[in-house]
Amino acid sequence: MRKLDPSSQICVGGKVGKGSCYGDSGGPLTWMGSFDSAISVRNYLIGLVSYGPEDCGKTENPGVYTRMTYFLQWILDHLEDEVNIPEVRTEHLNSSSPLHQLSSNKTSSISSFASVRQALPST
Repeated sequence: MRKLDPSSQICVGGKVGKGSCYGDSGGPLTWMGSFDSAISVRNYLIGLVSYGPEDCGKTENPGVYTRMTYFLQWILDHLEDEVNIPEVRTEHLNSSSPLHQLSSNKTSSISSFASVRQALPST
């Protein structure tokens, strides 16, 4: 069994008939919701399928996903010159937001690349 690194990975699933399987690697793990009434419901990418139990969908073991917040600085460094990043409201970046609760553990929650700059610690 592989050891989980909570700073760069997140476990999701664990319900029979739910979760990722062979061939799903690299697929999205999204959360659909809204942070407040001023923000419309949208999908947020919080992870990518990494690996899971051999008997996927038939066990109560969760799948393991790559945690997007861990790699956001790298993504920004490589896309910054190629992508026009729009301005986005960032009031929802707090510890009580649903996305932060899903992806908490030494990382901040984010909703877009624009809000990442404000969510990442200064260096």
